Amino acid sequence: MGNSVVWLVGVASGPAIETPRVARLMLDGCRISPRVVAVAAGGTVMLTSRDAMMSRLQFEAMGEGQPSRATVLFTDAGQVVPTSVPTITPGLVRVRDDLHPWVRAYLVVTPHPFVAITDADGEFRFDGVPVGRYTLLVWHERLGVKSQRVRVESGIEARVEMKY
Repeated sequence: MGNSVVWLVGVASGPAIETPRVARLMLDGCRISPRVVAVAAGGTVMLTSRDAMMSRLQFEAMGEGQPSRATVLFTDAGQVVPTSVPTITPGLVRVRDDLHPWVRAYLVVTPHPFVAITDADGEFRFDGVPVGRYTLLVWHERLGVKSQRVRVESGIEARVEMKY
């Protein structure tokens, strides 16, 4: 499934994180794009609006039951607002406009290099995973979360196929 978030749980070491330190989200035509974007923990989210309307974007950690991590207010087209507040803590963050409920996107704040967003065919790849047993979590906006145990062995490519 494309645009799914894949997260390996239980990783204690590995290669340097390659996730971008800056994520860009564009509000245009009452839509935020990209729909799902990754950023390294502690990174910056650059928000740009092309819409000439008031929008109040809320950054809410999924499953935390906590108040919004951050609020960004847009009042006119052309505004650019940088924020690093939503990226302080790793996890999946819903971005929604509480003035226009159909406007939403998702920010994946990654703590290590073993977090990915699947391509259009639902594929992803992790390189350099240390030998061990892990839990692979897959999240999709409409289908929710699935998990599967994965065993990584030295010199053997581990393949995982998950179905909803």
